[in-house]
Amino acid sequence: MEIPKEEFDKLTRFPIIVYFGDFISDGHSDHPSTDYWYATREMARHFARIVNEHGGACTVFSLSEIGLKGNTHFIMSDLNNKEVAEHIEKWLEDKGLNR
Repeated sequence: MEIPKEEFDKLTRFPIIVYFGDFISDGHSDHPSTDYWYATREMARHFARIVNEHGGACTVFSLSEIGLKGNTHFIMSDLNNKEVAEHIEKWLEDKGLNR
């Protein structure tokens, strides 16, 4: 299914942020659930590249890659939710959205 250009262009009009928690492999796995999250993160990165190539501002963060460890897919329910919130707040500030 092809998305009409005018619909896709809407994605370039506002910043997009995507977060992933821990325990996602760095490559394909024989375990379906692990492989699912690896593929999902790679698709999110691909989505971000395409949006950004068309003038958008999409950022994908893997929390473990930025030094925040121990996160599930409920990142605001984990014990380090304050650090995650501070990271989100900094991103909002960088995008001029913290007003």
